[in-house]
Amino acid sequence: MGEILAIGVDGIRLRYGRKYVALVYRPDAGCRRFLYVAKDCTENSFRGFVRIIPAETLAGLKFICSDMWSNYLKVAAEEAGHAVRVLDRFHVMMKLNEKIYQVRATEAKQLKQDGYESVLKNARWTLVKRPDNLTDRLNELLQYNLRSVRAILMREEFQRV
Repeated sequence: MGEILAIGVDGIRLRYGRKYVALVYRPDAGCRRFLYVAKDCTENSFRGFVRIIPAETLAGLKFICSDMWSNYLKVAAEEAGHAVRVLDRFHVMMKLNEKIYQVRATEAKQLKQDGYESVLKNARWTLVKRPDNLTDRLNELLQYNLRSVRAILMREEFQRV
């Protein structure tokens, strides 16, 4: 296998339905090299990979990239606790967008109860657009000092990290 400093583990859906496979890959510059494929996405799927690699390879790992699935994180912590665990950007951004939805819904209800015009009504998708896809609606919302707007700005700042 050669020296492996980083691995990634992810589950992908097969065709349609709820059938997934677990992939373990080596994120090399310019390409990914698959190291292991398991027929399902379970804790034992990732452990299967850990069992077949040499102990010195496991000890030499510096990074493990995965989504936020607790089973992958648990195995990574138990088997390679020394390695830095990196969460994939897609899932982190998905969680941030879910929180923005919640903040917007709560704030829109509060504005309605207080008798103000609801500038947040029908703004759910507007709030999660990327800055390069700005619309007039989003520019209008940015004029207000709302928690939803602050949440958007914090998400954008996080993306720069």
